[in-house]
Amino acid sequence: MKILLIGGFEFIGKELGKALVRSGHTLNILIEKQAFLKNYLSYPASVYFWNKEELPPREALENVEAIVHFTENLKTPIKNSKEMKQKIEELNVIGMENLVNQLKKLSIFPQVWISISMIGHEENVKKTFSQMHVFLKLIQNLEEKISSVFIRKVNLKLGMILNHQEGIFVKLIPWFQAGIRVLGHHQWRVNWIHIEDLVRLIQFAIFEKKLNGTYYAVAQEQVTGYEFNKIFSKILRNQWNFSLPSRWNRLIDRETNQFLFSDQKMESIQSLGFSFRYDTLKKALISLFPAQDHHHTQFYYTQQWVPRLINEVFQFFSLTKNLALFYPPSLKLRLSPHSASKVHQGAILDYRFFYYFPMRWVNRIDHYNPPTSYSISQIKGPYLEWHYCHQFEQLGDGTLIIDEIKYRVPLGKLGIFLLANRVRHDLDQTFEYRCKKIKEIFPSTSQEKG
Repeated sequence: MKILLIGGFEFIGKELGKALVRSGHTLNILIEKQAFLKNYLSYPASVYFWNKEELPPREALENVEAIVHFTENLKTPIKNSKEMKQKIEELNVIGMENLVNQLKKLSIFPQVWISISMIGHEENVKKTFSQMHVFLKLIQNLEEKISSVFIRKVNLKLGMILNHQEGIFVKLIPWFQAGIRVLGHHQWRVNWIHIEDLVRLIQFAIFEKKLNGTYYAVAQEQVTGYEFNKIFSKILRNQWNFSLPSRWNRLIDRETNQFLFSDQKMESIQSLGFSFRYDTLKKALISLFPAQDHHHTQFYYTQQWVPRLINEVFQFFSLTKNLALFYPPSLKLRLSPHSASKVHQGAILDYRFFYYFPMRWVNRIDHYNPPTSYSISQIKGPYLEWHYCHQFEQLGDGTLIIDEIKYRVPLGKLGIFLLANRVRHDLDQTFEYRCKKIKEIFPSTSQEKG
């Protein structure tokens, strides 16, 4: 099946795209050029650029059987002024009208439209418009146009997505590890779902013909904020905890609160035949925080697809001199002459770099499984613990590069409270630079159009 993703460069779209390609489907992406240049593919797809004030490229829509539309921001609600939010939503409406008008010119229409947004998104949008009746009429007309084109229209409403990549949950993890409960003691229910279940649920919505309407993409077991705090703290083996007073809590603002909590139990999609792999919060959290890991372990995960075969990519990453290319010049990282020249089991990598002050970083290759993976562990360096797993997967006509890092900062809970966000920010900067370098080394072919 050929499927069109509108947006989809955030972590949900990345995981969904990989799953669809692994199942043998062909993907098109429709995205604004500026947004594309800030992101990186994690699966093979034909990319079409689109200015929402104009009709989208016809070739992006031809022979498409399903469309998955992601709202502008699925990590956390947009933190913009009221005026900016109104401009964004007005542009979204214009864009959707242009999309529908272009679809109507096709001889064969897509079968299903999947819309993915956060719970409470519509309510937040409405608050940004001074002339509410005008906006509501625009939305009503747009909904009628969409319904006239598609046989099925499925709206999935999301809450908090449990994962190690992006979103509000990732921001909350260091606080819980530091022993600070940030979800309060109120009895409202937490809307949550595991990222793997969400990806499976979106696929279920694409292919299950009996789905038609609006559904809450939340787990079957819904817990209160107090219960969430208690379960998560127990899994992290925290001996002491205290709750952050709501007036001090800047992590959960009013808009985030709307999709994170609800005052009534929401009906799960399970009754329609979908089976949750992680049907309890405890099971979901244990999958993300296994018992064998230290309870202060931090996680970092990135992925990037390149249009090269796996053997070529692995060979490049097997030369230790090439690994130093992926660190920003500001770190002044250099590999010591006595380090191994090529990656192999037991190889030692001895680095010197500058991170606020000069440091030495000695690592060892622990597991070497060409051409699919190898892992690096710190022997001496700034972290209490550092395990870095490079993984390579043949995906379509290219290779998916996956980086999974587990690390611990010094000073225990105090170190988490003081350093965790700073270290994660610096890792974000490092891997943003790395992704740009990889894109230069393994440039895309003729996939980007428009």
